[in-house]
Amino acid sequence: MDYSLFRKFKKSDNEGLNYHSFPMPGKIAVALTKPLKKAADFGLAYTPGVAEPCKKIHEDVKYAFDYTAKWNTVAVVSDGSAVLGLGNIGPEASKPVMEGKSALFKYLSGIDSFDLEVNAHDADSLSNLILNITPGLGGINLEDVAAPICFDVDKQVRAKAEIPFFHDDQNGTSIVAAAAVFNSVHLTNKDISKVKIVCNGAGAAAIAVLNFLVHLGVSVSNCSVFDSKGMIHKGRPVDAYRGKYAQDKELTLREAMKGADIFIGLSVGNVLDEDHIKSMSENPIVFAMANPVPEILPSKVKAIRSDAIVGSGRSDFENQVNNVLCFPFIFRGALDVRAKEVNLAMQKACCSALCELARDMDEFGKANVLPGAFDPLLIYKLSKAVADAAIESGVASCDLPESYSDYLDYLVYGSVLENVYLPKSFEGDDFNYVKKIFAFKGIEQKSSFSMKPLNFSNLKEDLKGKSGEIVFDSFNVSFGSNGDLQTSSPEKVIEGLSEKNQLLGVILEEDKTVLFNTENRPWFGVKLFSSLK
Repeated sequence: MDYSLFRKFKKSDNEGLNYHSFPMPGKIAVALTKPLKKAADFGLAYTPGVAEPCKKIHEDVKYAFDYTAKWNTVAVVSDGSAVLGLGNIGPEASKPVMEGKSALFKYLSGIDSFDLEVNAHDADSLSNLILNITPGLGGINLEDVAAPICFDVDKQVRAKAEIPFFHDDQNGTSIVAAAAVFNSVHLTNKDISKVKIVCNGAGAAAIAVLNFLVHLGVSVSNCSVFDSKGMIHKGRPVDAYRGKYAQDKELTLREAMKGADIFIGLSVGNVLDEDHIKSMSENPIVFAMANPVPEILPSKVKAIRSDAIVGSGRSDFENQVNNVLCFPFIFRGALDVRAKEVNLAMQKACCSALCELARDMDEFGKANVLPGAFDPLLIYKLSKAVADAAIESGVASCDLPESYSDYLDYLVYGSVLENVYLPKSFEGDDFNYVKKIFAFKGIEQKSSFSMKPLNFSNLKEDLKGKSGEIVFDSFNVSFGSNGDLQTSSPEKVIEGLSEKNQLLGVILEEDKTVLFNTENRPWFGVKLFSSLK
């Protein structure tokens, strides 16, 4: 594409501004899924060809899932009233965030998503708007709407909508935070029914996290909740959502932190000091998730208490509690069984799968209570768990597609290559393309070798007891049947993975197979190395 044709923008010193401006503004676009090259194609795509699917859908609206993009479409809806750490900045200013959300949907779960920034700032008007656009959508992700309006919108829309509705700030945060808490409690041998929790913050995310933890066994009487005015207690007039956590006695934050097992922060930065952390129980659990500045820096917590488990919402510290671990996959599973809602059973299943995935990691421990944000197994494990829960709880309208893992490969990894999916048996141009890649590496392409896409959900099994060669953009590494890498420093190899060191594929000598990497994601190389151990 000739980007010189686009409107010229003045370069900025700010990397974020340049990213969003060049070579064209924004982060998402619409892609065609059907050919439009001949007059006959136009006749099928529009009139008169559209008449037949229209008549079919008119007979029964369920056919919209079979003949339109409804089956794979999610709208990200926001009024811009509670954006990230920016607050009430309005719908237009929230658009970069919502576009980013849509981009993550596509990249991580193959979902076609578009953003809707709306001027609807009360619960009734926002709820009505959402309900009125549901006919053309497979699901709706509510984003960055301030409390308490978001609570009422959630209640009203869930009561009437017949497609999955998910407020990520509430439900996504609660699922990921709960998984982090449960794995931390598991590592420290604490009893979830007896842990003492201090939560600083009483907005949508904080209340949702507490509600979800209570569903999973935490006692309301053990939760001390603080907002900007102090502790929620029975002597204070508060709304019903916060009032659930009102305690008989009012405490200061310092008093509440004495002997606390868990601190959950979803408020503002730098509210905790050294004495707060020192006064907590043995093996304290601290999730300071305010952005961009946490309630206390994780490095400070570790310096004060070496026995602590600490996490934040930031990627530059250990144990990042990030909604990206949840929302792409809960919608993927919900869409794939045409669920009518995202119910509590589905949310619990997602949380449980996230916990299990983390515990299966070799590096699971106090510094790694959650999987990484781009763990390739998330799409397989979480989507399947959510879909199964939808079926078991009676909100699914169909079964999962057969060969679900291959189906996910097609949707997710095929979309990365401009919607071109490389089939399992390479022929014609696909086969020649693979030959060129390996010829570029100076590796002889043997015609007796079969070729298939690298399936990261079954990687350990594919490589077990086999030897071969891992092929990267700028180096090759051999491995033996015992899993040993034929390199003196595998750590340096892993550290060297970058956008310029893409994992191209794996050659298995015993199977006469080339496992070809169909997606351009450098971190999958790390996953491959860990699978060999």
